Amino acid sequence: MKGIGLATSPSWYCSKVSGCNVNGLLAFGGRNSIIFLDATAEPPVFLGWICQFRNRINSLAWNVNIERLGCSGDEDGKVHVWDAETQTVIAEKQNIHKNKVTVVDWLCSDVVVAADDRGHIFTWRFSHDDVQYFHPEPQAVTCMSCSPHTSTNIAIGYKSGLLLVFDLSKKGKVLHKLRGHDEEIQSLVWCPNLTDDINKPGDDCVNERDLSRGSLASGSRDRTIRLWCLAKERSLSTLRLPTSNSSRSHGDDQSARSRTYLTLLWPKNMPNELISSSHG
Repeated sequence: MKGIGLATSPSWYCSKVSGCNVNGLLAFGGRNSIIFLDATAEPPVFLGWICQFRNRINSLAWNVNIERLGCSGDEDGKVHVWDAETQTVIAEKQNIHKNKVTVVDWLCSDVVVAADDRGHIFTWRFSHDDVQYFHPEPQAVTCMSCSPHTSTNIAIGYKSGLLLVFDLSKKGKVLHKLRGHDEEIQSLVWCPNLTDDINKPGDDCVNERDLSRGSLASGSRDRTIRLWCLAKERSLSTLRLPTSNSSRSHGDDQSARSRTYLTLLWPKNMPNELISSSHG
């Protein structure tokens, strides 16, 4: 007789607590574990878990070059690197953060970037146990995305709605400071193609209907999506989420905002389309 098991639920209100690698292996973080599912099956099949963590997992990311490797960060400030094939932690940095890790990402094959709720940003080359520290803004980091085009560039979203792009190769120099969102940034995606905006910094970003002219898109709790032209440090266009039927009938806009978690996907095969969640 086959048994049925219920895995722990994913951590709530985290900008990057689940992800799928190129082979369709889905991972998500929970209270003290990371769960693996085969997302290519219908329905998805449970493949195992890593349950050796002591605190809630707030963020995880797959290595884009080594498909079996992933990294994660937890409530206690620890950052881990794990192997999905053996379902074991292969490296851990215990004192990289004294505060809650809010988001992690991969800068390259052996460098993890982690940020916390006080604005501290660290890079950790786990193969040599080398750590670098940056603190561009003294406020909580809510999301982060490393550029797929320039390996040292990182976009950081903050709780205040501020968006920064900075260069790690220049000691964390801020390249772009973008303002426009009124509340915390919940999602950041780079254009999947190398755009003219990146190739020709002096060019005018004038065609607001062409998404391929933008470098970066952001989603916020203020229920807006902004497409940014980094060359001009301005928003090309702003899209607003439609009001849900329940919010419209009750006239409770503040309640709708509190429930919103706006996530974005910029598909590689559809560079002129953005896919977003709607009502949280």
